[in-house]
Amino acid sequence: SFSPYIYDTTQTARFLLHIGSPVQIKTEDISCFEKDDAKIVYSRSSANAFDIFWKNSSNSIISSNTNVLISDSIINLSPGNYYIETTDPLCGNSTDTITIIEPSEITAAFVSNTDTVSIALGGNIDFTNQSNNATNYYWDFGDLNNTTTSSPSHQYSQPGTYNVELSAYQNINCYDNELATIIVIEDIVTSVGEKTENDYLKVWTNNNNQLIIDGINIAYIEVKNVLGQILIKKTVNQESKTIINLNQIRSQILIVTTFVENIKVSSKINFIKK
Repeated sequence: SFSPYIYDTTQTARFLLHIGSPVQIKTEDISCFEKDDAKIVYSRSSANAFDIFWKNSSNSIISSNTNVLISDSIINLSPGNYYIETTDPLCGNSTDTITIIEPSEITAAFVSNTDTVSIALGGNIDFTNQSNNATNYYWDFGDLNNTTTSSPSHQYSQPGTYNVELSAYQNINCYDNELATIIVIEDIVTSVGEKTENDYLKVWTNNNNQLIIDGINIAYIEVKNVLGQILIKKTVNQESKTIINLNQIRSQILIVTTFVENIKVSSKINFIKK
């Protein structure tokens, strides 16, 4: 409220007070990083028309309207400060300042405890979410199963190649995706005693689409795909390198298994056909 005081030297208050209509300013901040889709709505509860000038942080006019009744708006705004200047015959000029905020960029990321899992060992794999600036998550494990748990574990029951996708969200229109490939094999990679795979087997491919297997006392070799299907099987009677032609096989993950002294040892290679 306003209370004017009249002193003995005056007969009336020496000012004219104009009270304008209530102003309401609604903002819709940017929905996602680099979207530039913010909106400002300026409204007055008055039957009197007004002129409006929308200015950016550089004080440049980006939009204007005259004889506006009730409300005016501006859309597709980027982050920063905006100035709303209005003029009307009753209240003169006024300026309001609005700040548009941009949300932080979402980065979807995750790691797993392995990229190859054996059904013989249970088919379990653990995923650790390393995403930034997200509030909700959706995992697709590539086998018709999914979850919204932040860092889930999952069990595969069938051999194959699965694309695991993580969607990290701020809202339904603001998200980022990360994809990784998981190989599920049927056989278990085994060894005996204190010996390791490298004691028995070294496997690689060359530029001539040849599979080279270097091991000691290898009796038998199997080459399978990730579904467990046998692509090549070979009896070996030599103690040094074995070379197998892969020209008839397409690019894929191969599981190479050797049998050495009744010990089965497996190795995974990524064969890219030249």
